[in-house]
This record gives sequence, structure tokens and C-alpha cells, in this order.
Amino acid sequence: YSSEYTGGHLPSFIDTGTEGRFDFSTKMDIPRQLEQKPLALVVGPAFYPLEISLNGRVLFYQGAPGENAVSYVLNSTVIPRDKNEFAHQKRLHFDITVYAGPERHPLPQLYIDSYSAAVESVFRRNFVTTGIVQAGYFVALILAVYFFSMFIYHGKALFLYTAFAAFLYSLSIVVIVFNYPSNAFVLLEKISRVAFPLCVLALFLFFSEL
Repeated sequence: YSSEYTGGHLPSFIDTGTEGRFDFSTKMDIPRQLEQKPLALVVGPAFYPLEISLNGRVLFYQGAPGENAVSYVLNSTVIPRDKNEFAHQKRLHFDITVYAGPERHPLPQLYIDSYSAAVESVFRRNFVTTGIVQAGYFVALILAVYFFSMFIYHGKALFLYTAFAAFLYSLSIVVIVFNYPSNAFVLLEKISRVAFPLCVLALFLFFSEL
């Protein structure tokens, strides 16, 4: 792709004549206040296979060409693990290769920060994005088992609807809970999309019993 990328969604096949591969290049100047600190590159959520290289050496990759359905990741990442990777450099030259396929999501966020600040920032974001949701998933499953047991013991439909609502809610968020590069994203997305309206229906039946 030969034009300058200024943000937003990637161009379509019609605009570029490509089959979904985009090659980008960017330079980052190290701020003076960070020159003496261990640095890290933060990579935001990416929704397709990609590679990020520094001076021709691959630092990070996700998925592989043609594996778009298993390359949808919601978490941010800190790279590299070696705190001296960017030491004694004032300008970094990154190459980003994207295998977008039919997806047109914007490029993931990329920025340089001190290693400690980067780790803290990524932890906070991932905790809100997926950590809390994963905790909610297990709580919902526990509630589903509890209320189904209550239904068996008491025989009240109210407990059954509550159990179904909790179970269906847990299914509606599996696309976030089990989000990692090798998962079957398309399948999980379909499960979530089907489960959510059924969860709403179960809640409607629950309130109708009150």
C-alpha cells in the first residue's frame, strides 16, 4: 500500500488492488525524558495476522496469513521482554505487515513508553477489557448451577429461569473470555450472538414470574 496511512479503517481491495496485505513503515523518536530508562513497545488489540519488525528483525507476530478467523485478539501486549532492546537509540524504525483479509479494522495502537509505565498501562487495560469479564463468566456459571439446584429442590420456575439467564449470559461472553490467537473466534462469536437474545428472553420470563 503506497499511500500515507493517517488512521481509521484500512482501505478496501477496490482502493488498493491488493488481496489484503498491507506494508507500513513508521519512525518513533525517543523522548528525552525516556532516553535513560528501559523502554517497551505497546501493541494494542489486533484483529488480523500481523508482524512488527525493528530494523528488519521481527519483534512481534500474531497469527499467520490466511488464519484471520483465529487472529482476533482483544488484549494489548508489551514487547520486548528484554528491557535493553531499545537502549541507546534515539529513533526507532518499525515495519508493520498486515494480512487483513476481509477485515478493515484500523491498525493496532503502537507507542513507546518506559517499561514500568507500559506494563502498568497494559495491565489496567487488559484487566478492564477481559479480566473482569472472565471473572463474571465464572460467577455466572456458579449462579447457574446454584439456581438450577434450587429449581430441582423447590420446583419453582423462577429458579429455572434465573439459572438459564445466568448460563446464557456466560455463553454470551465466551468470545471475550476465550479470546487468544489460536481460538476459533468465528465459532465463539456465533455462540455469543445466539446466546445473548436467549439470555434476554430468559430474563423476560424471570420478571414475568415475579
